[in-house]
Amino acid sequence: MKGTHFSHGGDVEGFIEQYHKEPLDFSASISPLGLPEGVKQAVTDCLQKEPHYPDPFCRRLRAAIAEAENARQEAEDGAEYTEQIAEKCAKRAGQSEEKSFGYTDAHRGEYTKQTYSLAPERIICANGASDLIWRIARAFAREYTYDTLLPGMTERGLVEEEELHPTDKGKRGRAALLLSPTFIEYERALTTCGIPIRRHRLNDEEDFRLTETVLDAIDESVGIFFLPQPLYPTGKAIEDELLGAIRERCRETGTRLVIDASFADFLGEKAITFINRLAVGREKNLPIFVIRSFTKIYAMAGIRLGYGYTVDEAFLARLYEMSDPWAVSQIAQEAGIAALRETEYKNRLLALISDERVRLTQALKQMGFRVIEGDANHMMFCGNETLSGSLAESGLLVRR
Repeated sequence: MKGTHFSHGGDVEGFIEQYHKEPLDFSASISPLGLPEGVKQAVTDCLQKEPHYPDPFCRRLRAAIAEAENARQEAEDGAEYTEQIAEKCAKRAGQSEEKSFGYTDAHRGEYTKQTYSLAPERIICANGASDLIWRIARAFAREYTYDTLLPGMTERGLVEEEELHPTDKGKRGRAALLLSPTFIEYERALTTCGIPIRRHRLNDEEDFRLTETVLDAIDESVGIFFLPQPLYPTGKAIEDELLGAIRERCRETGTRLVIDASFADFLGEKAITFINRLAVGREKNLPIFVIRSFTKIYAMAGIRLGYGYTVDEAFLARLYEMSDPWAVSQIAQEAGIAALRETEYKNRLLALISDERVRLTQALKQMGFRVIEGDANHMMFCGNETLSGSLAESGLLVRR
């Protein structure tokens, strides 16, 4: 379409229209293995079912997600329990202090379930991670109320101070904090909703790493912080210690922390477990929301499926209010349930990405490019301004 710029990768049809050939697509960070066989079968089976509307609350899918996340949490907890946690675990099981360190797997499992268990009611499913980003922006705009009506809002859309959630009172007009560079969709959603944006610029000389200087950027003027883990576009993982410090700083300032973990599967199980501990602990008033995606790791970009979770029930309710009635198709719901069973596929993919990341990094460096080494299934490298055009002429589609 003339005058319309698509800011993401994966616009294969646009490439064909311009260059009259199918590209080798390096612009979309999705699994090169294609759809898992179990997902293909689930989609085929779904097409044979009676033509009902999809479940608007994705009940079976949310239950399957909760089961998978909790199983991951329990498995990771087994190897890393400290004596302090062991003591708490034993006390919860009714043992005396003298026997507090003689805990069993059953005790540990019970403590984990009570402390970090993710209930289906804390999960919301969406038409991809981008759908959640836009819902969050709209919900945030409605929470904090700006001086003028936002696009699409009626007079009733402006919330009175007394109607705000207790943790949100007195926070009108607070800005959103974004890293720079970062995923463009955060800015697009926030700008469309009229939310002012502050930027924390990452240093080129430090390979765009996130450092403790970000803590100074989080203050009482910041109402929401979109933080990708791993970072985008470098794919570099944020260290657990810094991520925990950011969580604490957001708690001090009352800033809603949105951790976009769409690519976190490529960081390994421990990284996701740590994120879940931050978001699903007992501190119910902690405003953290986690975004996850099926798109990247299961090659489900065309099916469109993402999900998020939080212990903030009021905010979760607002996200449902910002949703279309049937945002997730029945095909997507069945595909998601099937994808969660694809353990062998996932392990094979992670091994492949690990090997190919090293190979591609070395090849680009040998060609003279500066490569910002990452930990996910995408990386950032630096070339001249004409590079993407030259690659396109050769049939390669990259994101710039």
